[in-house]
Amino acid sequence: MTQQTATGLRGTEAPRTALTTALRLPEASVSSVSLAAYGLALLVTALLTHALGGARHWPLDLLTVAFGLASVLAMTTGRHAVDRAARHWAWCLTVVGVGAIALLIADALPARPYGDGAIFAAFVAEGRAMPRWLIGSAAASTLHAAIWQHPLLHAWLPETLRTPAAFLAVLGTSTMVFGTWALWRRWPGRLALLLPALTPVWVLFASGYVEYYPLIATAFLGALAWLFDRPLTERRGTAIGVLTAVLALAYVAFVPVALLVLVTFALARRDEAARAVLATVVTGTVIVATCWPEGVTHYVRALYAVINVGEANLIPRYAGQVAGPTSIFFGAHATLTSTHARDVAYALVWGGGWWTLPALAAAAWSWRDTPDVAWRAARDPRAWLAAGLLVWHLAYLVCMVPRLGPEADIDLFFPTYVYVPFLAGLLLDLRTATTDPWRGLVVAVACGALVLTVPWLAWFGLPALP
Repeated sequence: MTQQTATGLRGTEAPRTALTTALRLPEASVSSVSLAAYGLALLVTALLTHALGGARHWPLDLLTVAFGLASVLAMTTGRHAVDRAARHWAWCLTVVGVGAIALLIADALPARPYGDGAIFAAFVAEGRAMPRWLIGSAAASTLHAAIWQHPLLHAWLPETLRTPAAFLAVLGTSTMVFGTWALWRRWPGRLALLLPALTPVWVLFASGYVEYYPLIATAFLGALAWLFDRPLTERRGTAIGVLTAVLALAYVAFVPVALLVLVTFALARRDEAARAVLATVVTGTVIVATCWPEGVTHYVRALYAVINVGEANLIPRYAGQVAGPTSIFFGAHATLTSTHARDVAYALVWGGGWWTLPALAAAAWSWRDTPDVAWRAARDPRAWLAAGLLVWHLAYLVCMVPRLGPEADIDLFFPTYVYVPFLAGLLLDLRTATTDPWRGLVVAVACGALVLTVPWLAWFGLPALP
């Protein structure tokens, strides 16, 4: 295997081809092209959000556009553009998090009508774990009872922070901010880590949002980074087994991810396959026994009971569109309609960033002029894993039923919102030199999409889908 394909997330110098030679421009030219890309992204985002129900609020738009312009100049110029962008964006997220907690204390944080925050808060208030969010919900309930409800701290807290929902807002925001800093400290200079953080949903999770997903988003991204950082043949079966068990029990939607990781590793390292499976079973049993005192059998029954299937808890918009009475997915007839296509576009534009799929396509296309390197990379087991995860996450976006509707369940597809830009960034990290200033172009496009969508997603509420 070549050094380039073996280094995972480590950026390497790409072969000098017509494409890479053309992209090596003076920094002044890069600044101009970055600003042009930012402007084009603003135009595309404005058109898409208008088509998907968005109304313009010009004073706010002008303010956010100006902030985005300053960010693009700070994040995309000079050498080591990704390192610069990561530091700048980390501080921006920190300011967002601190501001959200300040608004929460002042009882001025707007309610975001998305997700299952009320249900999660009710479980935490009762000190219980939620079966489909086992690890994180058990940890949140324990921390709430041990720290937040401790008499000394509870008496000191402002009245607005004493509720379980306020606790989850503080915990989720802190997890997102500190988790983002930790990721960039561990893997500096990686577009694969930066691009997911430039999606609207990442900012939502760092803005005092009450839900389960802020507790696991950075951990999910960290797991992806770890998996692709080194060849799977260099991993031990025990480490893979522990990871797959944690993924599956952190969030039920990660079960297919865990299975893909386990199967790919078993095919790549048959000598470690049994060890990986055993580690998965043992780790999973220990976690369930720790987080669910009633035992494994009771947990499995409880998990099935809380998974909505068929027409259960389904809004009228999707009546008759589920594949069957035991399914959680749309039927084939529903996925092929123009209405469903608009729902998927709505989720991508407002939650995931419309630019993520084009960025992935462009990153993959950039390998066309080095077919020998691309072929050797494709034989790496991580390439099989990356392809399998992409198929699953796109299928999840298209086929999974958002039972609360496209607006209220905008966060349901966060694994896809995270994985697609991660994979795009990973391909660009492997292709491009770490000091190449052209890596900032995709950052400029992401900023252009972000500034016109995140204020509505994170603070003012999404427009209804027409």
